[in-house]
Amino acid sequence: MRLDVYEKYLLFFICFFGIFLRYVNHSYDNLWYDEIISFWAANPDFSFQETLNQNKLIEVNSVTYNLILKYFFLIFGYSTENGRLISVICGSCSILTVGYLCRMLEKNRIYLFAIFLTSFNIYLISYSQEMRVYSMLFFFASLNIIFFLKIIDKNSIILSLGFAFSSIILSSLHPFSLIIFLSYTLYLGLIFLNHKKIYKYLSLIIFL
Repeated sequence: MRLDVYEKYLLFFICFFGIFLRYVNHSYDNLWYDEIISFWAANPDFSFQETLNQNKLIEVNSVTYNLILKYFFLIFGYSTENGRLISVICGSCSILTVGYLCRMLEKNRIYLFAIFLTSFNIYLISYSQEMRVYSMLFFFASLNIIFFLKIIDKNSIILSLGFAFSSIILSSLHPFSLIIFLSYTLYLGLIFLNHKKIYKYLSLIIFL
């Protein structure tokens, strides 16, 4: 389904304001307690082992997000503004991945409504302005589901690699992501029961 001129302009303005709302005032408030934990654990002056130790002492989540944040700080500078910027980027990209996912599922204009809801959802905007894992988790979850559905439709090495990479990141960001992989397993099980079809490489990636 090709976009007409009206849809292109509408898509642009929705995405623009969605990204704008995530970026504007993203560093207006001071860090709250959980953000201080991320900011401290991701200190680029710490060695790799020190980062692991600090994360183990003060963080309840896995170290992956703080490691990504640490190397982001090394490249762009150690500041609260830069720390929150990575969440702004992930939150902004999520607008596109959710819209694309809905367009895959329904070949109609419902994806515009999904993009609208994602762009102006107050909770997604709020999490996109926090130096915490949730905005990144949401982005990689939607990206991972896109790869999964594409492989179901038509498998390829590139799609398999994309799914494997996003699965590694997603599963290491937060334990709640395992719910998604359980859903994949149940879905593939239903396909096997109903159609006697096995996705070997996809099942292997999920299992690993």
